Amino acid sequence: MTHPTHLVIRQEDWASVAPAALLARDDLVPRWVAFRRELFDLLAHWFPGPVHAAPIAPQLATAASWKARGEVLSLDAMVPHVHELYLCRRYASDGLTFLDLGPRPGHPALQTQIAALPRTDWILLDDDIHSGATMALVRGALEQAGHTVTREVPLLPPHPTGEPREILDSRDFLLGTRSGGLVIEQPGGTFGRLPYLLPFTRPAVRASLPSEADVPVSLALWRANAAFFEGTDIRLRDLDADTTRSLRARSIDLTTPAARWCREMAGRLTP
Repeated sequence: MTHPTHLVIRQEDWASVAPAALLARDDLVPRWVAFRRELFDLLAHWFPGPVHAAPIAPQLATAASWKARGEVLSLDAMVPHVHELYLCRRYASDGLTFLDLGPRPGHPALQTQIAALPRTDWILLDDDIHSGATMALVRGALEQAGHTVTREVPLLPPHPTGEPREILDSRDFLLGTRSGGLVIEQPGGTFGRLPYLLPFTRPAVRASLPSEADVPVSLALWRANAAFFEGTDIRLRDLDADTTRSLRARSIDLTTPAARWCREMAGRLTP
């Protein structure tokens, strides 16, 4: 597998990533901006190549321009449309073993989602087209159900020289964001989400970093998570349902203050 030579970090706004219970918390906006900045600087330090920020606004503008040309079907959680398919890569409980490309937690199977769509010609939108596996799966399932796909559009344009790149979402590193984190199998076969941090997965794998980055990156970002929640009344139960499902499956008390729990996670990684 070719190692990425560039890292792109999407800069989502708070309204795009906030869990429902915290959407109206304007006091969290500057905290989110500060968290994104710390994340960017940390990954830029460890990634062995150029690192670029990708603001969400141009991606939303690209999506809007295609919407004016036809029926858009979005595969990207950060670019909502009238019509969406809710898919994600799903992993085993170790946070490393890839299982399949399946429905996001809380959503039905792909065929059931497609059956609910109007039959028409679709423009497919996703953040990036890397291997093409996601688009191929969706196109095949749509065509089998009698739909037509006229275009496949990446919201992030490819690198000018075609060099391989890694694309990350900032929200995947903050506990409890909407559609944020790795989708991991829980006891009983259900799925939930947890951040791209130890002990749930290896950030070096998720972000194409050197293996020695796992502990220092996880430690720094658990501390950044704690700082995000510090001084607020936010408890684990206030986070996104996909996260609380994962925490509950691990018998974690959801009344625990989020800041305290993140400090505890950092403490487990401190020598």
